Amino acid sequence: MRERYTLKRRLVKVVARTIRRWPWAEHWLVRLCHSAWARQFLKVGAIAYAYLSLETPELRLAKLQGYRLWVNLVEYQGIFLYFFGCSLEPFTSEIATRLVKPGQTCIDLGANIGSYTFLLAQQVGPTGQVYAFEPQPNLYELLQRSVAANHWGDRIQLEPYAVSAQSHQRLRLYTSGDSGNSGITSMVRYGEFLSRDRFIEPETMALDDYCYQQPISDCHLLKIDIEGAELLALQGAQTLLAKQRVHHLLIEQAAGSSAQQLLLDWGYQGWFIDETQRQLQPLEHLEPGCFGNYLFVRAQDQQAIAQQFTIAP
Repeated sequence: MRERYTLKRRLVKVVARTIRRWPWAEHWLVRLCHSAWARQFLKVGAIAYAYLSLETPELRLAKLQGYRLWVNLVEYQGIFLYFFGCSLEPFTSEIATRLVKPGQTCIDLGANIGSYTFLLAQQVGPTGQVYAFEPQPNLYELLQRSVAANHWGDRIQLEPYAVSAQSHQRLRLYTSGDSGNSGITSMVRYGEFLSRDRFIEPETMALDDYCYQQPISDCHLLKIDIEGAELLALQGAQTLLAKQRVHHLLIEQAAGSSAQQLLLDWGYQGWFIDETQRQLQPLEHLEPGCFGNYLFVRAQDQQAIAQQFTIAP
């Protein structure tokens, strides 16, 4: 049985390596992967996942609903967006789209390839603005290509800064050693894929300083996904938080973190975003350290959230 499974995996990898050389064949694979029936009965998703085994980057322009996005097919995000036409975090993405309206301003910290940047840019439209921060040069370049592909230079402003507690410093940003996820990059070195010998030193920027310079009076949605450095970003945004000029936050963190406590101290209300159950879990229901995406809102917006989304009892 084990030998048979190994043989199947090798065969799928060979098929993937062959299909990537033929654009017409890859086009049909994308169409099949978009079909729930084909994924279930033909198992075409296995071929898409086999792209992760390729040794070199495979860049493609994913066609999504209303916009296009340059992705790398040797990474999980690229596989989902290009072949399956969906996000790795569908419920969190839905929350973002339902909270944001045309003409509003959003900030994306840790933009990566732009899955949230462009989702938000579509929502705010030509009269709104999205500020996207991504300090990794290779990902920043992909973002630039995606902005050009959509002709959205008027609604997306890219910044190469690492957001932190203070501006204009040079701090070590440890880069990912995981070939399937280059986004695991942080100023806080943790986990098996970050090494003390592999880092870059981008310039830092505090959000308070940045919003003063722009100027940005209000941020309707602040998304933070910076791999353990959330507290540093929030410490650099204490004027914004104290005046509650940030209306909503989507933040990847662990329950009970210092970042969470800071937000609670400034009067924000929070929930864990349960992707499986598609509902919001109150913070008091969570085990300490529960890791994932969280939604925080101003106290005056709590009732509106309860009306829009299901909150677990």
